[in-house]
Amino acid sequence: MNATVIRRLLPLASAALAAAALTACAWSPHWDTAPIPEGVTLDGEWESDWGHMVLKHEGGRVSGTFSHGMGTLDGTVVQDAVQFSWVQPGDEELERREISGKGWWRVVAGGDRLEGRYGLGNAWDDGGDWNGHRPGKAKVEAAPEPAAAATGEGEESP
Repeated sequence: MNATVIRRLLPLASAALAAAALTACAWSPHWDTAPIPEGVTLDGEWESDWGHMVLKHEGGRVSGTFSHGMGTLDGTVVQDAVQFSWVQPGDEELERREISGKGWWRVVAGGDRLEGRYGLGNAWDDGGDWNGHRPGKAKVEAAPEPAAAATGEGEESP
């Protein structure tokens, strides 16, 4: 190829590589998604592996809080798939640094259960399970609170 052709193709090749890199970092469900039953919303109170949660579901967005580490989350809902980012603020008094990550849930049982995982940093699921249920519905066993999360050493969790 001559230099003129290479100069013309270089921006296209750069754009293709950037798109491939973004795609590799994105999360997508590993199941065939299906619509959430009509009228089902994720609004309200939930019990989860990481404590009590209060979620707000508006259109294709979900946000909320969870009691473990006074965390917050914000994400998107597409059919029965929820992907979100979470943050637990640091606390100098408890010598705990801020930690954050990503996670996903599958909405099941007619909207009464969330089944998923969380990750640390930019990972989607390397941290472990994060399941939830509506109070009074199928119980989810709470995960033990690791002492390391309070000090910021070792394994972290939402």
